[in-house]
Amino acid sequence: MSRIFERAWISLQLDRGFSMNFHPENGWSLKRDWMYYDPIKRIWYYYVHQGAWDDNPDVVRLAPISYGRDYAQGERYPDHWIYDPWTGKNFQAGMTRDQELFQILFQQGEKE
Repeated sequence: MSRIFERAWISLQLDRGFSMNFHPENGWSLKRDWMYYDPIKRIWYYYVHQGAWDDNPDVVRLAPISYGRDYAQGERYPDHWIYDPWTGKNFQAGMTRDQELFQILFQQGEKE
């Protein structure tokens, strides 16, 4: 799996997730309704509710995608990227986040 940019990117495009399908830090889909983008801080975030009637949910802020750096064509992806933002595959495991979770659950089921 290539970890090289096929085109040049400015940091704003990367931080906004321009043309990306997944967040490179956690592999979650950027298209989900519960993922939000803050254009001032240039980060993605989501809420964690502790219950159905939780009026004050926790906010989980993800790391900036680019850390303010522009990338030229042919440069390597940033080191903090764990998932490919276009395919969603983990660079080490070669699986998407959903596939990783399924494998963990399947392995736990075999132990029981």
